[in-house]
Amino acid sequence: MRALILSAILASTLIAQQPSFDVASIKPTAPGTKQRILIEPGGRFFAQGFSLKFLIAAAWHLASYQLSGGENWTASQPWTVEAVAEGIAVTPWMPPFFPEAIAARVRSLLSDRFALQAHHETREMAVYRLSIGKNGSRLEVTPSAERPQTVGRPEDPVPAPGRAMAGPGAVLATAIPVQQLVILLGRWMDRSIIDKTGLNGFVDVKLRFAPESAPHPLQVPPSPDGAVSSPGDDPSIFTALEEQLGLKLEPARESIDVLVIDSARRPVGN
Repeated sequence: MRALILSAILASTLIAQQPSFDVASIKPTAPGTKQRILIEPGGRFFAQGFSLKFLIAAAWHLASYQLSGGENWTASQPWTVEAVAEGIAVTPWMPPFFPEAIAARVRSLLSDRFALQAHHETREMAVYRLSIGKNGSRLEVTPSAERPQTVGRPEDPVPAPGRAMAGPGAVLATAIPVQQLVILLGRWMDRSIIDKTGLNGFVDVKLRFAPESAPHPLQVPPSPDGAVSSPGDDPSIFTALEEQLGLKLEPARESIDVLVIDSARRPVGN
């Protein structure tokens, strides 16, 4: 028991030691307001219409099933957050997670304004193992993210190196790290993906699959570079991965990190 208490205290201390925004405002979002996220290079952060649990998952880089605890309102009540951290460098990003320079400050903001207390636990959970398919990987892995300049047709857009476009049943990406592909795939899964491919480097991705075949629907706004969608008559996401990328997803069980919300309260004022 003493070890669990010390663990919770340590976790709360680590949350409080994050860098913070210079100014920030948090207000309830009016019913029917469209969800929106904006992150600007100068350090401005704007999130409209998202629950506390969504903000926690995005800031801690967790899937929804890696978040436990909390009262009902933490998952149902939407909030609008506006904040600025002057002069910070923000790297290119793609949902569902915030870039670390912003994420660290969102963690601090949530801890402060929502009086958030949480701790980490390791739990054995159902996962997917991502590995090379029986016929080998169809991905060309390169050590560099540099690509020759290409011009895509309007009906076949080509993201810039390091960027991705994602939407229902489709992913287009240019020169993204393999780990970023794992994160993208996780947006459609109902459990964590453990990378067992052994691939290291940067890859171009063109994946199309039947949206309804994914275990988990797309729950986040489109990528900053735009959205793409499947034209229909496509295979399941599992078949598409093996046929188009030479990768396979198999169910398994692994020890997974889970963030447990111990307590939180609605913010008062700004």
